[in-house]
Amino acid sequence: MGFTAGICTLGCKVNFYESECLAQLLEAAGVEVLPFECVCDVYIVNSCTVTGESDRKVTQMVRRAVRANPGALVCVVGCMAQVAAERLKAIPGVGFVGGNKEKRAVVDYVISYLQALPDEGQTSDSTPEQPVVYVPEFGEKPQYEPLGLSATAHTRAIVKIEDGCNSACAYCLIHTARGPARSRSEEDVLTEVRALAAAGHKEMVLTGIELSSYAGDLPELVRKVGEIEGIERIRLGSLDPAFLTHERIDRLAAVPKLMPHFHISLQSGSSRVLASMRRKYNAATALERIEYLKARFPGVCLFADIIVGFPGETDADFQETISFIQKVRFLHLHIFPFSRRAGTVAATM
Repeated sequence: MGFTAGICTLGCKVNFYESECLAQLLEAAGVEVLPFECVCDVYIVNSCTVTGESDRKVTQMVRRAVRANPGALVCVVGCMAQVAAERLKAIPGVGFVGGNKEKRAVVDYVISYLQALPDEGQTSDSTPEQPVVYVPEFGEKPQYEPLGLSATAHTRAIVKIEDGCNSACAYCLIHTARGPARSRSEEDVLTEVRALAAAGHKEMVLTGIELSSYAGDLPELVRKVGEIEGIERIRLGSLDPAFLTHERIDRLAAVPKLMPHFHISLQSGSSRVLASMRRKYNAATALERIEYLKARFPGVCLFADIIVGFPGETDADFQETISFIQKVRFLHLHIFPFSRRAGTVAATM
Protein backbone atom coordinates (compact mmCIF):
# COMPACT_ATOMS: atom_id res chain seq x y z
CA MET A 1 0.00 0.00 0.00
CA GLY A 2 2.99 2.29 0.60
CA PHE A 3 1.67 4.14 3.67
CA THR A 4 3.09 4.37 7.18
CA ALA A 5 1.63 4.20 10.69
CA GLY A 6 2.95 4.87 14.18
CA ILE A 7 1.48 3.29 17.31
CA CYS A 8 1.83 4.70 20.84
CA THR A 9 0.93 2.32 23.67
CA LEU A 10 0.06 3.56 27.16
CA GLY A 11 -0.87 1.48 30.20
CA CYS A 12 -0.79 -2.23 30.89
CA LYS A 13 0.68 -5.34 29.27
CA VAL A 14 -2.69 -6.10 27.69
CA ASN A 15 -2.47 -2.85 25.74
CA PHE A 16 1.04 -3.73 24.59
CA TYR A 17 -0.18 -7.13 23.41
CA GLU A 18 -3.09 -5.55 21.54
CA SER A 19 -0.84 -2.92 19.94
CA GLU A 20 1.45 -5.69 18.66
CA CYS A 21 -1.60 -7.39 17.14
CA LEU A 22 -2.82 -4.15 15.52
CA ALA A 23 0.67 -3.59 14.08
CA GLN A 24 0.67 -7.07 12.55
CA LEU A 25 -2.77 -6.52 11.03
CA LEU A 26 -1.62 -3.23 9.50
CA GLU A 27 1.57 -4.78 8.14
CA ALA A 28 -0.43 -7.64 6.63
CA ALA A 29 -2.40 -4.99 4.72
CA GLY A 30 0.78 -3.39 3.41
CA VAL A 31 1.06 -0.50 5.90
CA GLU A 32 4.59 -0.03 7.25
CA VAL A 33 4.62 0.44 11.03
CA LEU A 34 7.26 2.93 12.17
CA PRO A 35 8.22 4.33 15.59
CA PHE A 36 5.61 6.77 16.85
CA GLU A 37 8.18 9.59 16.76
CA CYS A 38 8.40 9.37 12.95
CA VAL A 39 6.32 11.40 10.51
CA CYS A 40 3.58 8.95 9.52
CA ASP A 41 0.39 8.92 7.49
CA VAL A 42 -1.54 7.42 10.41
CA TYR A 43 -1.07 7.53 14.17
CA ILE A 44 -2.81 5.24 16.66
CA VAL A 45 -2.77 6.01 20.39
CA ASN A 46 -3.75 2.94 22.41
CA SER A 47 -5.01 4.65 25.55
CA CYS A 48 -5.19 4.04 29.29
CA THR A 49 -7.53 5.70 31.80
CA VAL A 50 -6.58 4.14 35.14
CA THR A 51 -5.71 7.58 36.62
CA GLY A 52 -6.08 11.24 35.77
CA GLU A 53 -2.38 11.25 34.90
CA SER A 54 -3.04 8.46 32.38
CA ASP A 55 -5.66 10.64 30.68
CA ARG A 56 -3.22 13.55 30.57
CA LYS A 57 -0.58 11.40 28.87
CA VAL A 58 -3.11 10.21 26.30
CA THR A 59 -4.10 13.74 25.28
CA GLN A 60 -0.43 14.75 25.27
CA MET A 61 0.46 11.97 22.82
CA VAL A 62 -2.54 12.76 20.62
CA ARG A 63 -1.50 16.39 20.33
CA ARG A 64 2.09 15.33 19.68
CA ALA A 65 0.91 13.24 16.73
CA VAL A 66 -1.18 16.10 15.35
CA ARG A 67 1.85 18.40 15.54
CA ALA A 68 4.15 15.84 13.91
CA ASN A 69 1.93 15.64 10.82
CA PRO A 70 -1.17 17.86 10.79
CA GLY A 71 -2.42 16.01 7.70
CA ALA A 72 -2.23 12.54 9.25
CA LEU A 73 -5.16 10.43 10.37
CA VAL A 74 -4.95 10.37 14.18
CA CYS A 75 -6.82 7.54 15.91
CA VAL A 76 -7.40 6.97 19.63
CA VAL A 77 -8.48 3.54 20.85
CA GLY A 78 -8.65 1.69 24.16
CA CYS A 79 -9.77 2.48 27.67
CA MET A 80 -9.91 6.28 27.64
CA ALA A 81 -11.61 6.13 24.25
CA GLN A 82 -14.21 3.78 25.73
CA VAL A 83 -15.19 6.09 28.60
CA ALA A 84 -14.32 9.57 27.28
CA ALA A 85 -14.99 9.43 23.54
CA GLU A 86 -16.57 12.90 23.37
CA ARG A 87 -13.59 14.48 25.12
CA LEU A 88 -11.15 12.88 22.68
CA LYS A 89 -13.35 13.63 19.69
CA ALA A 90 -13.14 17.33 20.54
CA ILE A 91 -9.33 17.47 20.19
CA PRO A 92 -8.52 19.15 16.86
CA GLY A 93 -6.94 16.70 14.44
CA VAL A 94 -8.48 13.50 15.84
CA GLY A 95 -10.11 11.48 13.06
CA PHE A 96 -11.18 8.22 14.73
CA VAL A 97 -12.11 7.22 18.29
CA GLY A 98 -12.60 3.52 19.01
CA GLY A 99 -13.32 1.66 22.24
CA ASN A 100 -12.19 -1.74 23.49
CA LYS A 101 -14.96 -3.84 21.96
CA GLU A 102 -14.11 -4.87 18.39
CA LYS A 103 -10.75 -3.15 18.75
CA ARG A 104 -9.58 -4.28 15.34
CA ALA A 105 -12.18 -1.92 13.85
CA VAL A 106 -9.49 0.76 13.90
CA VAL A 107 -7.43 -1.30 11.43
CA ASP A 108 -10.42 -1.74 9.13
CA TYR A 109 -11.06 2.01 9.24
CA VAL A 110 -7.40 2.91 8.65
CA ILE A 111 -7.17 0.58 5.64
CA SER A 112 -10.39 1.90 4.06
CA TYR A 113 -9.24 5.46 4.73
CA LEU A 114 -5.84 4.91 3.07
CA GLN A 115 -7.33 3.04 0.13
CA ALA A 116 -9.57 6.03 -0.57
CA LEU A 117 -6.59 8.39 -0.89
CA PRO A 118 -5.72 9.26 -4.48
CA ASP A 119 -1.96 9.08 -3.95
CA GLU A 120 0.56 8.55 -1.17
CA GLY A 121 1.17 11.58 1.00
CA GLN A 122 -2.16 13.30 0.20
CA THR A 123 -3.64 12.92 3.65
CA SER A 124 -4.11 16.61 4.37
CA ASP A 125 -7.25 16.94 2.23
CA SER A 126 -8.66 13.62 3.38
CA THR A 127 -8.78 14.02 7.15
CA PRO A 128 -12.43 13.54 8.22
CA GLU A 129 -14.25 16.80 8.95
CA GLN A 130 -15.99 15.09 11.87
CA PRO A 131 -14.18 12.35 13.79
CA VAL A 132 -15.61 8.86 13.43
CA VAL A 133 -16.59 7.47 16.83
CA TYR A 134 -17.00 3.71 17.14
CA VAL A 135 -17.55 2.73 20.77
CA PRO A 136 -20.08 -0.14 20.89
CA GLU A 137 -21.47 -1.37 24.20
CA PHE A 138 -20.16 -4.63 25.63
CA GLY A 139 -23.60 -6.10 26.35
CA GLU A 140 -24.48 -8.44 29.19
CA LYS A 141 -22.51 -11.47 28.01
CA PRO A 142 -19.71 -10.34 25.70
CA GLN A 143 -17.46 -12.95 24.13
CA TYR A 144 -13.68 -12.90 24.10
CA GLU A 145 -12.53 -11.24 20.87
CA PRO A 146 -9.23 -12.68 19.63
CA LEU A 147 -6.73 -10.50 17.83
CA GLY A 148 -4.01 -13.15 17.49
CA LEU A 149 -0.27 -12.59 17.80
CA SER A 150 2.04 -14.48 15.44
CA ALA A 151 5.49 -13.18 16.43
CA THR A 152 7.34 -10.17 17.82
CA ALA A 153 10.90 -8.94 17.61
CA HIS A 154 11.67 -10.02 21.17
CA THR A 155 12.58 -13.21 23.00
CA ARG A 156 9.71 -12.52 25.41
CA ALA A 157 6.14 -12.58 24.12
CA ILE A 158 3.05 -11.28 25.93
CA VAL A 159 0.00 -13.53 25.60
CA LYS A 160 -3.40 -12.13 26.57
CA ILE A 161 -5.61 -14.85 28.04
CA GLU A 162 -8.40 -12.76 29.57
CA ASP A 163 -10.16 -9.41 29.12
CA GLY A 164 -12.50 -7.35 31.29
CA CYS A 165 -13.21 -7.43 35.02
CA ASN A 166 -16.14 -8.50 37.20
CA SER A 167 -14.90 -6.65 40.28
CA ALA A 168 -16.31 -3.27 41.23
CA CYS A 169 -13.50 -1.77 43.27
CA ALA A 170 -14.53 1.64 44.55
CA TYR A 171 -11.67 3.54 42.92
CA CYS A 172 -11.53 1.83 39.53
CA LEU A 173 -13.02 2.67 36.14
CA ILE A 174 -11.50 -0.26 34.27
CA HIS A 175 -14.48 -2.59 34.68
CA THR A 176 -16.44 0.06 32.75
CA ALA A 177 -13.70 0.66 30.19
CA ARG A 178 -13.07 -3.05 29.53
CA GLY A 179 -16.47 -4.61 30.24
CA PRO A 180 -17.21 -7.90 32.03
CA ALA A 181 -14.54 -10.59 32.37
CA ARG A 182 -14.26 -13.04 29.49
CA SER A 183 -11.55 -15.62 28.89
CA ARG A 184 -9.88 -17.45 26.04
CA SER A 185 -10.17 -21.20 25.91
CA GLU A 186 -7.15 -23.16 27.07
CA GLU A 187 -6.61 -24.66 23.61
CA ASP A 188 -6.77 -21.24 21.96
CA VAL A 189 -4.05 -19.96 24.30
CA LEU A 190 -1.89 -23.04 23.77
CA THR A 191 -2.24 -22.75 19.99
CA GLU A 192 -0.93 -19.19 20.10
CA VAL A 193 1.91 -20.13 22.46
CA ARG A 194 2.97 -23.02 20.19
CA ALA A 195 3.08 -20.64 17.21
CA LEU A 196 5.12 -18.11 19.18
CA ALA A 197 7.51 -20.82 20.37
CA ALA A 198 7.93 -22.04 16.79
CA ALA A 199 8.80 -18.45 15.81
CA GLY A 200 11.64 -18.46 18.34
CA HIS A 201 10.08 -16.97 21.47
CA LYS A 202 11.45 -18.58 24.61
CA GLU A 203 9.54 -16.69 27.30
CA MET A 204 5.78 -16.26 27.67
CA VAL A 205 4.07 -13.66 29.84
CA LEU A 206 0.45 -14.68 30.47
CA THR A 207 -1.60 -11.60 31.21
CA GLY A 208 -5.11 -10.15 31.33
CA ILE A 209 -7.05 -7.16 32.62
CA GLU A 210 -7.93 -9.22 35.72
CA LEU A 211 -5.78 -12.33 35.40
CA SER A 212 -7.21 -13.77 38.61
CA SER A 213 -10.63 -13.84 36.89
CA TYR A 214 -9.45 -16.25 34.19
CA ALA A 215 -12.36 -18.66 33.79
CA GLY A 216 -10.18 -21.69 33.18
CA ASP A 217 -7.71 -23.45 35.47
CA LEU A 218 -4.78 -21.01 35.49
CA PRO A 219 -2.24 -23.29 37.24
CA GLU A 220 -3.10 -26.07 34.78
CA LEU A 221 -2.68 -23.69 31.84
CA VAL A 222 0.72 -22.64 33.19
CA ARG A 223 1.75 -26.28 33.48
CA LYS A 224 0.76 -27.01 29.88
CA VAL A 225 2.53 -23.91 28.56
CA GLY A 226 5.65 -25.14 30.34
CA GLU A 227 5.48 -28.43 28.43
CA ILE A 228 5.57 -26.76 24.99
CA GLU A 229 8.84 -27.32 23.19
CA GLY A 230 11.01 -24.21 23.05
CA ILE A 231 9.47 -22.47 26.06
CA GLU A 232 12.11 -21.84 28.72
CA ARG A 233 10.44 -19.31 31.00
CA ILE A 234 6.89 -18.33 32.00
CA ARG A 235 5.77 -15.20 33.83
CA LEU A 236 2.36 -14.09 35.06
CA GLY A 237 0.70 -10.68 35.07
CA SER A 238 -0.70 -9.08 38.22
CA LEU A 239 -2.44 -11.39 40.70
CA ASP A 240 -5.06 -10.57 43.31
CA PRO A 241 -4.18 -11.81 46.82
CA ALA A 242 -7.63 -13.48 46.93
CA PHE A 243 -6.52 -15.74 44.07
CA LEU A 244 -3.40 -16.94 45.89
CA THR A 245 -4.77 -19.87 47.86
CA HIS A 246 -2.30 -22.45 49.19
CA GLU A 247 -3.59 -24.99 46.68
CA ARG A 248 -2.98 -22.69 43.70
CA ILE A 249 0.43 -21.63 45.01
CA ASP A 250 1.45 -25.28 45.44
CA ARG A 251 0.44 -26.11 41.88
CA LEU A 252 2.23 -23.07 40.45
CA ALA A 253 5.36 -23.97 42.44
CA ALA A 254 5.35 -27.39 40.73
CA VAL A 255 6.00 -25.75 37.32
CA PRO A 256 9.80 -25.44 37.07
CA LYS A 257 9.68 -22.95 34.18
CA LEU A 258 7.51 -20.45 36.07
CA MET A 259 9.75 -17.58 37.15
CA PRO A 260 9.64 -16.68 40.87
CA HIS A 261 8.53 -13.14 40.06
CA PHE A 262 5.02 -12.02 41.05
CA HIS A 263 3.22 -8.70 40.83
CA ILE A 264 0.61 -8.47 43.58
CA SER A 265 -2.40 -6.19 43.14
CA LEU A 266 -2.37 -5.25 46.84
CA GLN A 267 -3.48 -1.56 46.94
CA SER A 268 -3.28 -1.18 50.74
CA GLY A 269 -2.00 -2.88 53.87
CA SER A 270 -4.91 -1.61 55.97
CA SER A 271 -7.96 -3.84 56.35
CA ARG A 272 -10.19 -0.83 56.93
CA VAL A 273 -9.04 0.84 53.71
CA LEU A 274 -9.26 -2.42 51.75
CA ALA A 275 -12.89 -2.80 52.86
CA SER A 276 -13.60 0.79 51.79
CA MET A 277 -11.94 0.04 48.46
CA ARG A 278 -14.24 -3.01 48.07
CA ARG A 279 -11.34 -5.41 47.73
CA LYS A 280 -11.95 -9.15 48.27
CA TYR A 281 -9.49 -9.71 51.12
CA ASN A 282 -8.20 -8.09 54.29
CA ALA A 283 -4.63 -7.30 55.28
CA ALA A 284 -4.18 -10.43 57.41
CA THR A 285 -5.30 -12.74 54.58
CA ALA A 286 -3.09 -10.97 52.07
CA LEU A 287 -0.05 -11.14 54.34
CA GLU A 288 -0.53 -14.83 55.14
CA ARG A 289 -0.85 -15.77 51.48
CA ILE A 290 2.11 -13.68 50.38
CA GLU A 291 4.24 -15.24 53.13
CA TYR A 292 3.20 -18.70 51.89
CA LEU A 293 4.13 -17.66 48.35
CA LYS A 294 7.57 -16.64 49.63
CA ALA A 295 7.99 -19.99 51.37
CA ARG A 296 7.09 -21.98 48.25
CA PHE A 297 9.25 -19.87 45.90
CA PRO A 298 12.64 -19.37 47.58
CA GLY A 299 14.28 -16.17 46.37
CA VAL A 300 10.98 -14.86 45.03
CA CYS A 301 10.86 -11.30 43.64
CA LEU A 302 7.68 -9.51 44.69
CA PHE A 303 6.23 -6.34 43.20
CA ALA A 304 3.02 -4.63 44.32
CA ASP A 305 0.61 -1.80 43.52
CA ILE A 306 -0.20 0.62 46.36
CA ILE A 307 -2.75 3.45 46.37
CA VAL A 308 -2.05 6.22 48.89
CA GLY A 309 -4.42 8.96 49.99
CA PHE A 310 -7.59 6.94 49.46
CA PRO A 311 -10.63 8.89 50.79
CA GLY A 312 -10.87 8.40 54.53
CA GLU A 313 -7.37 6.95 54.93
CA THR A 314 -5.94 8.01 58.30
CA ASP A 315 -2.34 8.28 59.46
CA ALA A 316 -2.88 4.99 61.32
CA ASP A 317 -4.10 3.28 58.12
CA PHE A 318 -1.07 4.62 56.29
CA GLN A 319 1.27 3.28 58.96
CA GLU A 320 -0.39 -0.14 58.67
CA THR A 321 0.46 -0.14 54.96
CA ILE A 322 4.07 0.82 55.70
CA SER A 323 4.29 -1.98 58.28
CA PHE A 324 2.86 -4.47 55.77
CA ILE A 325 5.45 -3.43 53.18
CA GLN A 326 8.27 -3.76 55.69
CA LYS A 327 7.17 -7.27 56.68
CA VAL A 328 6.96 -8.51 53.09
CA ARG A 329 10.05 -6.65 51.83
CA PHE A 330 8.80 -6.10 48.29
CA LEU A 331 11.51 -5.69 45.67
CA HIS A 332 9.61 -2.87 43.95
CA LEU A 333 6.40 -0.89 44.42
CA HIS A 334 4.15 0.97 42.00
CA ILE A 335 2.80 3.72 44.26
CA PHE A 336 -0.15 5.75 43.00
CA PRO A 337 -1.72 8.80 44.65
CA PHE A 338 -5.48 8.29 44.73
CA SER A 339 -7.03 9.60 41.51
CA ARG A 340 -10.67 10.61 41.57
CA ARG A 341 -12.39 9.00 38.56
CA ALA A 342 -15.85 10.25 37.62
CA GLY A 343 -18.37 7.42 37.72
CA THR A 344 -16.71 5.45 40.51
CA VAL A 345 -17.94 5.05 44.08
CA ALA A 346 -14.79 6.64 45.51
CA ALA A 347 -15.40 9.79 43.46
CA THR A 348 -18.22 10.67 45.86
CA MET A 349 -16.41 9.72 49.08
